[in-house]
Amino acid sequence: MPVHIQLNSPKKHILRNVCLGIAALLIVIAGSVFSLQLKPTLALSDLTIVEVEQGDIDIMAPVFGQYASKYEKLISAPSSGKITEILVRSGERVLANSVIAKLSNPDLIQEHNQSKAELIRLQADSAAFALRQKNELLTEQARLAELKATIESAQLDLNANRQLADFGIAAHIELERAELKLAQLQQQLTFSQFRLDTFEQMQALEQEQKHINLELQQQQVSLLAQKVANLTITADINGTLEKLEIELGQHLNTGDTIAKIGSSNELIAKVFIPQRLAEQVEIGAKVHIKHEQTLLNGHISQLDSVVSEGSVQAQVHISDQLPAHIRPALNLAAQVFIAHKPNALFITQQPGMRPLATQIVYQLEQNQIAQQQTVTFSERSGEYLLIAAGAKKGQKLITSDLSQWHNFSQLSIN
Repeated sequence: MPVHIQLNSPKKHILRNVCLGIAALLIVIAGSVFSLQLKPTLALSDLTIVEVEQGDIDIMAPVFGQYASKYEKLISAPSSGKITEILVRSGERVLANSVIAKLSNPDLIQEHNQSKAELIRLQADSAAFALRQKNELLTEQARLAELKATIESAQLDLNANRQLADFGIAAHIELERAELKLAQLQQQLTFSQFRLDTFEQMQALEQEQKHINLELQQQQVSLLAQKVANLTITADINGTLEKLEIELGQHLNTGDTIAKIGSSNELIAKVFIPQRLAEQVEIGAKVHIKHEQTLLNGHISQLDSVVSEGSVQAQVHISDQLPAHIRPALNLAAQVFIAHKPNALFITQQPGMRPLATQIVYQLEQNQIAQQQTVTFSERSGEYLLIAAGAKKGQKLITSDLSQWHNFSQLSIN
């Protein structure tokens, strides 16, 4: 027969609380023992460990871009015409005198021929005019010479009459007539000389006008000849034909784009800087362009103000000599100077460590225990990754992927 023990109410509550306390204590002890028994143990040789360093760092942000021609020339149609020949294609090397294409314009050629014929007519007319002027001038000069001869004869008559008058042989009236005739001839000489001078000035002006008309026609012929010559499209500079925008048989109007040529020996770099960094980049900031195992030095020479697809384009002047095989449009990777950070904390960049991210890592302590901690990384600069928070100088951080053990705050290392 079962025995029932009756407890009064206070004792019953006390006994129940004691039992619950003992049970909780046993659970904590068991959990601690279980935790100690399950702490993971990792081999030190399997881990990658880096030490937190401190010092002055130049932040160099990674950017990408392309090589581009320093000098570019846009070739346009000099006049309307039809494409009859294409001799060079996009991507080919060209020299300044390389023929790219040929245009046909019969109307322009006819205009040029007519202009040459008009020039020949004007030259003949100018030559005939010069001969006429010379003949007219000789006529006027002959008249003047004849008048001078008549004056000399009148002067002789006057002298003779004076002598006769002195001897009383000639009448006084004859002397006066001789004097009057000489005076009249001298007046005619003055007028004739003035008329000859005016005639020569008028001839000079007419010759100048003829010369101007002849020069204008010569210029017209030269201009049309140049237009005809320009129907043969040349590169004008040494470089690479970057773009060809014409097709065989296409009709072009004056000013239509034919091609774009860029210099191949003198290059620049065009890089795209993320928008979040663009405000920190200044004109003149140094740039290191990666090329095989070396770095090419340069600096920012131009910075666009327009944001396109999250980036700002910058132009880089390359100060080092470029290898011969580098061509426009080749892709490149570079680093651009952002800022100088004194006394910055950093580690050597390791796989899995992400810039501008907060990550869980383990710090290796002296007792061969790895203690979990949270580290916030900042920018990456070359081979270094800056630390914003969560670590101190001299700490040894395990950078191996231990994400499978993140449920454990400590790991055992042997």
